[in-house]
Amino acid sequence: MSNSDLEICHLQYADDTAFTLQADLDILLNTRRVIWCFHIIIGLHINFRKGFLYGVGIGQSTLADWATIINCKTDSLPSSYLGIPLGASQSSLHAWQPVIDKLEARLSCWKARKLSMGGRITILNSVLSSLPIYFTSLFHIPARVRDKLERLQRRFLWSGSSPSRKIHLAN
Repeated sequence: MSNSDLEICHLQYADDTAFTLQADLDILLNTRRVIWCFHIIIGLHINFRKGFLYGVGIGQSTLADWATIINCKTDSLPSSYLGIPLGASQSSLHAWQPVIDKLEARLSCWKARKLSMGGRITILNSVLSSLPIYFTSLFHIPARVRDKLERLQRRFLWSGSSPSRKIHLAN
């Protein structure tokens, strides 16, 4: 294999790194050797026992054997990395459920307080509207997810801490 054939993609955030490799034991072992060299040169310890090996189009027994060789664990898709779902359809409501749950949790905290209409608008504009930004910067938001988030925000705006329905006045 020539150097131009080998492609290693990585995603790094703080002290977490994810590598995307071809399903080849030699490539996996060479990547581990490079990481070991990094450890020797830089002095940062890499704890492979905290790592996970995911396989796409590879048998679970092969994946388990490879994980034993490099001293890490196996996991299966769908899973998540840094709060982003891996291996799930991004157009499904299930993939966006963490965003919906987080919004509902934040809303429940604010509903307990007596806020004026202006206070609720400020909360919606500054805090709650920014919650899905991380997901929407990576994935296109499906219409039904967008509608659900907007419905939750509208309900918070118009009902506040009161569970009863109010009459909306129009000029």
